[in-house]
Amino acid sequence: MPKNQQIQNSSIVILGTARNVSKYIHKSVDSLLRIGSYFKECNFIVVESYSSDATLESLNELAKKYSNFQYVSLKPIQPMPTLSVRIAEARNVGLHLAKDKFPSVDYVFVADLDKVNWDLNLEGILSCWNYENWDMMSANQGF
Repeated sequence: MPKNQQIQNSSIVILGTARNVSKYIHKSVDSLLRIGSYFKECNFIVVESYSSDATLESLNELAKKYSNFQYVSLKPIQPMPTLSVRIAEARNVGLHLAKDKFPSVDYVFVADLDKVNWDLNLEGILSCWNYENWDMMSANQGF
């Protein structure tokens, strides 16, 4: 099956973590949802933790704007965990949510929401299907 047909017949959950990304989140989500629109079904989950800016307000705006967008906010614990522990906690919560809410999803796409994915395009996503028998793909891009 051609790559674009495979995508058009598949479902995806885009999973992001967020902390203090209010100035980037709208453009990041819009960009990723454009990619998600090529799939048969796309849902977006954001797990917010420890933000001290307007990230929660921005997430609330996005949830009102997009019916396929939802977020949860983790309650801060003290002392604040290291960056890697905080992100791992948020990703694990997001993965559990995705599994519970969308048990038959074909793909989970984990994305940063701090402007690094603004230039992501369909060609980049389609390149994942240049490889066979993969369980996970990872990408880096320039800023």
